[in-house]
Amino acid sequence: VEWASRDPSVDAVIAISGGAAPGGPYPPPNALFIFAAQDPAFLRGAMRSGAASIAGLERLVLDRTYGDFERGSAIRASRVDGVDHLTILYSGDTAARIVGWLEQALGPGVAPRPASGDGRFGWTALGLGAWLVLLWGLLRTLAPFVPRVENPPVASSARALGVLLGALAVAAVLLSGVDAGRPGGPFGFIGLAVSAPVAGYWALTGVLLLVALLRSGGLRGPGGALTSLCAAALLIASYLVMGTLLEPYAWLWLTPQRAAHALAPFLLMLPFFLGFELLLRGGRAWLPIVGRLVVLSMMALAAILQLLPRELMVALAGFAAFFVYFEFIGYRARRVAPNPWLLAIFQAGWSALAQASLFPIIGGA
Repeated sequence: VEWASRDPSVDAVIAISGGAAPGGPYPPPNALFIFAAQDPAFLRGAMRSGAASIAGLERLVLDRTYGDFERGSAIRASRVDGVDHLTILYSGDTAARIVGWLEQALGPGVAPRPASGDGRFGWTALGLGAWLVLLWGLLRTLAPFVPRVENPPVASSARALGVLLGALAVAAVLLSGVDAGRPGGPFGFIGLAVSAPVAGYWALTGVLLLVALLRSGGLRGPGGALTSLCAAALLIASYLVMGTLLEPYAWLWLTPQRAAHALAPFLLMLPFFLGFELLLRGGRAWLPIVGRLVVLSMMALAAILQLLPRELMVALAGFAAFFVYFEFIGYRARRVAPNPWLLAIFQAGWSALAQASLFPIIGGA
């Protein structure tokens, strides 16, 4: 919707569970706003109100077409039942409605109807399983080259989790009432929806964690340039393999325009992941897992209380998937290549690449 409102050559727009606020000089042409019945309430409301605004109405009826396709003014808001923010992408009902809309918007001709089911899921799962096996060995291969940097021992798991929880809470309070991601905001230079407030929140949390570690003597150096080189090798291998395996479902390949948006999130998120690793990785194996759950829970709570943008609720499932992947690597690396900087650089790099690839560019950046 944002792109179509700035580019007059667009003929039709499909907004799927988001993107309902145009910011350019042109009304999005022949726009279908389709969302899931189980999307967050604020997102469903935003989709309906965005479509109504473009149609020049205070309120519109779902699944009713307003305007004229010939004039490019057709507008429709449609709700897909029985799906959520993720499964709407793989729903046959969703595909049928989109194809039907495009048939009307783009002229004569019958588009092929999608076949039921998608046989790629099984092959993707097999590929991901094979990659995890190879990754287990890759970390062992890298181990002789990774400078050994031991994590500080965790004297009290409860205290370590308390420090993490406190840093997350203080950072949320500091950002409360601040539109961190808007153009001109404190983190608006990132230019990515959702990524800007997340990177800002984690940056503040990371600074607080590193201050606490510095005071307790738990801060550690990277151990040399080889740490960065090994982290880069791990990141590149992961990006190439995961990007290829997930290509049918999520486009992770950076365009030149989007590549410029990856550096700032990486630098901002690096202190958070370093602080997390130094604080928790030296304890019991379950401690970082609980720490990830604490992070996700605090992000959700801060969004519910509107201390942070509520759009974060939509992205939590993606961050949870990242955290599972990070813990697989962290568990293995702790045993064969202990170095908190290696894991922090990898996690910040992967998060930045994924966010720059997936999140919408905002503010004309």
